[in-house]
Amino acid sequence: MSLTLVEDLEPIDPLAQDRRMHRVLINLELLTYGATYKWNSSMARQKPGGGDCPPRAWGSAEDEAEPLHLYWRARYILAAPHTREDVIAQATNALIMARVRTDPIPEGESRQDWEERLIDEGEGWEAARVAAAFLTGVREVVKVRIAYKRDPNTGRAMDGVTIGQLAQEGLSARQIAAVLPGTKPATAQYYVNRARKAA
Repeated sequence: MSLTLVEDLEPIDPLAQDRRMHRVLINLELLTYGATYKWNSSMARQKPGGGDCPPRAWGSAEDEAEPLHLYWRARYILAAPHTREDVIAQATNALIMARVRTDPIPEGESRQDWEERLIDEGEGWEAARVAAAFLTGVREVVKVRIAYKRDPNTGRAMDGVTIGQLAQEGLSARQIAAVLPGTKPATAQYYVNRARKAA
């Protein structure tokens, strides 16, 4: 084991160290934005030998629920100038580990499942009410209903529906063509114009 003399150490640029640590501390603080911490814990904040201790100046980051940026700030401040590089490296590793998601990504509803649920649960309801219940827009509800060959206003199956009935309900020529495949756009437009004149 060889001892390193202070004269043998490379020169230290304290401003560069401070800048690097500052960046790490900012990122650690942003990770904890919105989190809450227990500041008045039952453990007294004292050094093992007695006397008050700055926050997180001793112990590991895991033994108390305190913000990581305060823990690493205190470690950096209390570190000797030639050991601050190690503290910066450890804080950077803590930042990387804190950014890694440890719990599995929650499984959500696929788009197709959501559309099928919208069709099933929204049948018989107005598009505006279904949109409010599903936290989406009315246009999205109408688009899904048309894709599933349902009445855009009520969501009911459209068995034996005529072009004229759809035009009277207020659908556009494009919507009618989408609901009733094989319908020519000119024919749909004719019934839409006729329904507008009657109204």
